[in-house]
Amino acid sequence: MTEKRIIIVGASGLIGSAVEAAARKAGHEVVGTCATRPREALIPFDVTKQSLSDVVPDLGADDRVLLMSALIDQGWVQAHPGESHTVNYIGAVEVASAALARGAHLVFMSTEAVFAGGASKDGFDEAATPEPLSLYALQKVKVEQRLPLREACIVRTGSVVGWSAGDGRDAVSNTYAALLKPGAKMAHDNVLTITDVDDLAAGLLRVAERRAVGIVHLAGGAVARTQLADWIVAASRHGKRMRYKRVALSSLPDVKATRAGLASKRAVELGLTFAEPRSVVERKVAVLDQEE
Repeated sequence: MTEKRIIIVGASGLIGSAVEAAARKAGHEVVGTCATRPREALIPFDVTKQSLSDVVPDLGADDRVLLMSALIDQGWVQAHPGESHTVNYIGAVEVASAALARGAHLVFMSTEAVFAGGASKDGFDEAATPEPLSLYALQKVKVEQRLPLREACIVRTGSVVGWSAGDGRDAVSNTYAALLKPGAKMAHDNVLTITDVDDLAAGLLRVAERRAVGIVHLAGGAVARTQLADWIVAASRHGKRMRYKRVALSSLPDVKATRAGLASKRAVELGLTFAEPRSVVERKVAVLDQEE
């Protein structure tokens, strides 16, 4: 394998950190940037005030740029439309434009949330039409629409599960926490995709190495929220304390997205595999039990 230069915009986040580690292990040269969580070897980069070419002056056609940086708390994004638009749309488009102008290969990290307004029995594949409900998802779709798919790759994923202390924004962690509280409710018709962060990182690296273009879904298996809850109860040492009421999603306040998870044809073409969702859930529960 020929060594490549992998430029990761947003390398301090959960996914960006995993891609950075995978790329270094594979022998690539890595340039990582950060906005709010600095650490050694990362370059400070504010996508709202700087150009990518300012941070990487020799950016060129042999480079691979992975655009991971974003404000991802959907509640915060909804409450701060102006600030989030500046980062998630304007900043992202500026980074993408700078990379493509220099001939670099671009990979843009998107989300399964772009399909929240639709319904699909077997999951949404790469040909499905986005129907965003949340402002966060709409911002992602707007960036997607600006990208030339003959030159760039849009990668969508679902709920990504990490393994370090503090990686607690995923669906497993959120459901686990809810089950420990009285009055927990789980929707049988809320379906989402559970993905091991290391599998996702391997997929993103493969996409970059091969300069894949178009749309690629990188996600593990889909699971209903109630099934996820049952797996957590069965795996946790706190399972006897965990109770929930099975409900329809429409009965829950402030939740509109049924979702049906992601399906992927391109991942198979790229030779990628993903851990089964139950094994990911059980491994994460073991981590959470130790922290509890």
